[in-house]
Amino acid sequence: MENIAEFFNKFDTDILVKYLISIVIFFIFYLLSNYISYFIIRLFKIKIKDKKKIKKNPFYGPLSNFIKVLGIYIGIYLLKLPDNIFSIVTKAFEVITIILVSIGFANSVRKDAPFFVNLQKKLNMKSDSNIVSIFSKVAKFLIYLVAGVIIIGALGYDINGFIAGLGLGSLTIALAAQDAAKNLFGGVVILVDKPFSVGDWIETSTFEGVVEDISFRSTRIRTFEDSLVTVPNSTLSNDLITNWSKMNKRRIDFYITLSYTNSLKKIADAINKIKIMLEIDPTVDSSNIFVNLNEITDNGYKLMIYFYTRELKYRRYLLKKEQINYKILQILEKENIDIAYDTSTVYLKK
Repeated sequence: MENIAEFFNKFDTDILVKYLISIVIFFIFYLLSNYISYFIIRLFKIKIKDKKKIKKNPFYGPLSNFIKVLGIYIGIYLLKLPDNIFSIVTKAFEVITIILVSIGFANSVRKDAPFFVNLQKKLNMKSDSNIVSIFSKVAKFLIYLVAGVIIIGALGYDINGFIAGLGLGSLTIALAAQDAAKNLFGGVVILVDKPFSVGDWIETSTFEGVVEDISFRSTRIRTFEDSLVTVPNSTLSNDLITNWSKMNKRRIDFYITLSYTNSLKKIADAINKIKIMLEIDPTVDSSNIFVNLNEITDNGYKLMIYFYTRELKYRRYLLKKEQINYKILQILEKENIDIAYDTSTVYLKK
């Protein structure tokens, strides 16, 4: 017991009290950070009373983190550290504050932020969000760029000298960024011409798949082999692009060769019944139906069947094609019409 008493007598109780107060202040700020953030946002968003909506506010997270950092800063301030050490802490506090503010502004210009959602509604851009996505990325880049410049100034560096340095190196940067500029202009061309959007099935001279993302530099395409291909926008803007998602209808066409053993009357009846079957199908475009005895070949009469279906989804398109094939085979079977097969004559030399 005497040893413990001696230990506490030797220890500076004032320093211990300061550390305890600093720790308590930090924990108070930490525990109250979410509540304080909630009430501050409520002050600016008086109409919103739903806690979930307030927590989704772009500044809620950064504000909560700022209050925690503020608690640490006040706790360190109460320790009365030497000026040279506390000045470093102050600089760190300023930099973290700038970063948190920039994160809040960056969150406010996200693609799904209220500002861009309202902009989409006003400009009727619900179906095409590529432009909004690009604007969002540009706004974030500018916010972080400004934040970076402010941080450089806060750390005591000469911003004017920094900008002048950028001016001297601008020629080198321009030469090195030629490809990036081409890709950027390619992205602008894609946005203006709108040959495709995110989610569209496209085919180029090299790739085919579904568009997953369009950025400044490139476009990501998920191929049907489930691989992800990143194509530079400069390449895409100069390539031939087929957008299969923009189809209004799909074509189905094929040929059936009928045997010479079938009478012409039976063939004419079968052709008429196939036409009627296609015309009454609600998924078939009745304005473009062709069922004709198209050609007479060595193997038999060649029947051409050509029409369009409104089933655009590939799986439903295949099912519709299968359904039509079954119906055609049923008609030919009822009419007792034989299908011809490719034959060849072989002469044997004695």
